[in-house]
Amino acid sequence: DKLGLQTVALTEHEDKYKDLGIDCIADLAPNQGPLGGIESAFAQLNTPYILLLSCDMPNLTEELLRLLISKTPNSSEYSHFCSEQKTHPFPAIVAKSTQKIVNELLTNKKNKSMMNFIRQLNHVNTLEITSDHAAFFNMNTKEEHAYLNNKGK
Repeated sequence: DKLGLQTVALTEHEDKYKDLGIDCIADLAPNQGPLGGIESAFAQLNTPYILLLSCDMPNLTEELLRLLISKTPNSSEYSHFCSEQKTHPFPAIVAKSTQKIVNELLTNKKNKSMMNFIRQLNHVNTLEITSDHAAFFNMNTKEEHAYLNNKGK
């Protein structure tokens, strides 16, 4: 890949993207949301940081990912963007040092949202972005897909 990073899909089934030639890490426990994927990645990957992307962000650019990587200090537990006072939990760089917090949130059945996870951390790096708002567009419905397709015409 262009960033020189190992590409792995975090998914509920290990063979979900087998036909695309993408290595997959299956969730250790089903229906845990993004934190479940992070837990599974920490368990299987031997790396101090993970670059997290969301599959529903088709406009995300290599330039933004390079900016995120270059502006993330080694002391950061979580690095992400915000724009116009809106927090974007993805894309993000998450440190393996947060593994204990991830496990606690999943074990204790607390609020397992990414926003709650971010609030639990002490060293969050937030990059204010004033352009490229379209890069953070989430596409989850047929209507959003149609909107995105029509916008480009």
